[in-house]
This record gives sequence, C-alpha cells and structure tokens, in this order.
Amino acid sequence: MKIVFLSHRFDFLEPEQVDSKTKEFSNLLAGMGVTVISMTTLADERKKYLDIDTIRTIVQGDLDELKKADILLMDVSLEGWNYIGVTCEMVYAFTWGKPIIAYVGNTTNGQRLWLQYHVGAICHTLDEVKNEIRGLLDD
Repeated sequence: MKIVFLSHRFDFLEPEQVDSKTKEFSNLLAGMGVTVISMTTLADERKKYLDIDTIRTIVQGDLDELKKADILLMDVSLEGWNYIGVTCEMVYAFTWGKPIIAYVGNTTNGQRLWLQYHVGAICHTLDEVKNEIRGLLDD
C-alpha cells in the first residue's frame, strides 16, 4: 500500500476542521490502494505557545512521516495564505526525490515559479488530483 502524505494548512484551525481535510482527500482516493496520512494529531499543539524543544519534536515527527511517504500531496488551495510549513515539506520531498502533486483549486498559486519548479503536477480540480495519483501508482 502506497502512502500519500497530505500537506495542508492547519494553523489557526480547530482539530475537526483539520480532520475534515484529511477525510476529504482520503475519500477522494478511496479504493486506489493508498493510505492518506496527515499531521492532524498535532493541531491542538500548534495552537499553543511552543518552546523550541517542542517545536523540534513536532517538525522532526512531521519530517519522519514525510520520509516514509511515497507521494506528497499539497493542498495549497487558499488564495493569499502563506503556506510556510507546506512549502518546507515540498522542498524536503523534492530533495528526497518524492513525487509531488499540488492542488491549487481556483487560486493563482499554480503560477508561482518555485511551486512550478518543485512539483510534478499542478491540479486545479480534485479529479485532476485523483488522475495524477492514479498515474503515479501505475508507474
């Protein structure tokens, strides 16, 4: 079973909102032989003041899970949001040679040069995401 690491915004969101994003993409990719993972369990911790040791633990845990994944799926579909964590995960995944798919929705985020350089596919619809994942699984 392939692992798809879902990288998405979860700062300033309630845990239920974060979980719903993971469920949305899990449902989209259901039946394709993939498991969608996300760092949703850390949502409560990120809302608190974090000391540097806690931050290191969270980021290192995130990177450890990303390293195990086969594909990085980025949800960057919110216009005007600074996707700092998602961008960092993109660079790590790129460095590790992992395929990267960016879901940009109806935003202008797909026009960003650094995103275009690092990702293998920029998708504007969820159907495009599903087709790109399917193509990676067929390879």
